[in-house]
Amino acid sequence: MSKRVVEQVLMRALGDGEFRDHLRNSAEATLARYDLTDEERAAIVNADQAALLDLGVDKRLVQMLPPSIYKEG
Repeated sequence: MSKRVVEQVLMRALGDGEFRDHLRNSAEATLARYDLTDEERAAIVNADQAALLDLGVDKRLVQMLPPSIYKEG
């Protein structure tokens, strides 16, 4: 488990629309290149703020995530 890797993925998702599209359309394949646990993957894909905080992700980063980060709209 690496809090740093989770935070890198989230930062990329916030700032890179193409990466968000890949997450939206093929989350498993997109996240496969990162060394993440199943718990970390689920927290990222679901934008689960409570789970991300439990994983130790910086609270400021978690608060920046809109619930719809991976959904068009």
